[in-house]
Amino acid sequence: MTIDALHPFAGDHAVQSVAFVLEWATPLETTTLKALRQLASRFQSSFPVVQEQQQITVNVGEAPKKASKYHKPKAPATPAAQLGGIQFLHTSDHVPGTFTRMIQVQRESCIVALNEYSRWDTVWPRVQGWLEIVLPLVLSGRALTSLTLQYQDLFLWRDDPARLDLREIFRAGSAYLPPNCYGLTSAWHSHHGFVETMNGEWPGNLLNNINVNVGDLNQHRQIGTMLTHKATFGTPVWSQERAMAALRDVMPMLHRQNKSALQAVFSAAVLAKIGLTVQQEG
Repeated sequence: MTIDALHPFAGDHAVQSVAFVLEWATPLETTTLKALRQLASRFQSSFPVVQEQQQITVNVGEAPKKASKYHKPKAPATPAAQLGGIQFLHTSDHVPGTFTRMIQVQRESCIVALNEYSRWDTVWPRVQGWLEIVLPLVLSGRALTSLTLQYQDLFLWRDDPARLDLREIFRAGSAYLPPNCYGLTSAWHSHHGFVETMNGEWPGNLLNNINVNVGDLNQHRQIGTMLTHKATFGTPVWSQERAMAALRDVMPMLHRQNKSALQAVFSAAVLAKIGLTVQQEG
C-alpha cells in the first residue's frame, strides 16, 4: 500500500489554523482597551470588523441574613458588565459566523489567529507587523511574560480506513508516540507534554504539547495534530524595545521547534507531502 490516499488539509500543506499568543502579568485597564479600539482605522484593510467583548463581574459575599423586624436584607448585587476585550476580524465569505483571521486583545493576553495559511515566510512578517501596532499600547508599563505558537494540522484519508497502515504515516520509533499506536485500526489519541530549559538571550522554560488524534468524521478517517510551544521568560521583559526583540527572536525559534516536532512524528513520505525535509540523525 502507498499513502496516495492521504491528503493534507490545504493541498501542499496541512495547516488548518495557527495562533500566536502574547501574555503579560498586569491586566489592561479599560482606558487601554478603549485606546486599542481606536486602532480600527489602521487595521481596516486586513480586519474590517471590530467587536467589543464584555466581561461580567460578580461579587460573591456572605450569604444573606434572614429578614427580621430589626434587619432588612440587601437586594442581591446586579452583575456588573465591563469592557473585557477588543477583536479585529476578517470574516469568512464561505461560512457565516466564522473568521479567516483575528486579533483578539483581552486584559492579560493578545492572540493573533489565522484560519488561512500559506507559508511561514509570508505569514510571520504580516503577523509581526500587526503586533508591532498593538504592543506599544498593551506593554506600556507592563512586562511581557510569555510567547506561544500553536499549529493545528490535518490529514484526510480518502479510502477505506481498513487500508490505512499507520506504520507508513508515523515515524518508526517516534519518541512522541506510544509504541502500540502503529498497529491500531480504530480511533485513538496521544497527548504528550514536556518542559525544556531555554538558554541564551531569552532564558526561561519551553513547554511543548504534542497532541495527535486519529478518528472518523462523517465516516472519513482523519489524522490531526495540535502542537503548542510556549516560551515563558525567566525574567519578565519590561522594555518595549526588548519585548519587540524577543518577539522577533523567539517566535521563529518556536516555529523551528514545531517543524522539529513534526519531523519526529511523521514518516518521510508524509513530510514530503507537506514540503518538510527529514530530520537528520546525529
